[in-house]
Amino acid sequence: MRLLLALLFLVASAVHAEDRFEVLGGTCRYTPVGNGVWYTESYAHTLNMTSSCAFIGMALVKPSQDRIRTGYRVGYADLGVARTDAVFPMVDAEQASHPSGANCDPATFSGCLGRGRGEQQAKGLSLGYLAEMDASGAILGAEIGAFLYQGSWSVRITSEAGGTFKPFTLDWSGVQISPYIGLTARYGYLTAMYRIYGSIRAAEHGCGGCSGVAQGKATQALIGLSVPF
Repeated sequence: MRLLLALLFLVASAVHAEDRFEVLGGTCRYTPVGNGVWYTESYAHTLNMTSSCAFIGMALVKPSQDRIRTGYRVGYADLGVARTDAVFPMVDAEQASHPSGANCDPATFSGCLGRGRGEQQAKGLSLGYLAEMDASGAILGAEIGAFLYQGSWSVRITSEAGGTFKPFTLDWSGVQISPYIGLTARYGYLTAMYRIYGSIRAAEHGCGGCSGVAQGKATQALIGLSVPF
């Protein structure tokens, strides 16, 4: 929060602007990493890549008599939570043989199936360059910027066979950065925003891209209020 306040102060100090405070909510959608990483089409799995999400921030636009005005948008973006629930072979060497679980050995877990329930999140600060145009009373905008975010992934591993297996949880997180592009439409106080983030993932590196169930593009569709102050 202190970092956000400091960033808002610096941007506001640098631009003599028509300031607006923005609060928006809506839905975000992550892109799944693909078959074979945390889930496989050979076994039952559920992917929920759509989540509620939000943006809170400020738009600072330079006063101008021209039809197109420019400025900045800075704020906090939360892309919500992607969730997965997937069944998989407990022994890595048996991934290609696709055991059914019917001949499970609970002592060695050969032929056994497990289950992974995971959650992935991305939230952080965005700063973008904004251009707006008056279009018959509505204000249309476009922006491009960077999203500095905390990416995280947590998955709980359990056995479908019981036995001596002790459930455990894998957690990792770290700071990532992604470019984004966005479009806005404003009429009075009412504002709609649509963004595409280019690179959203969790923080694990060196595992062939298996940082989490989501990796790649994410989209954000929001509606809310933009209030001058």
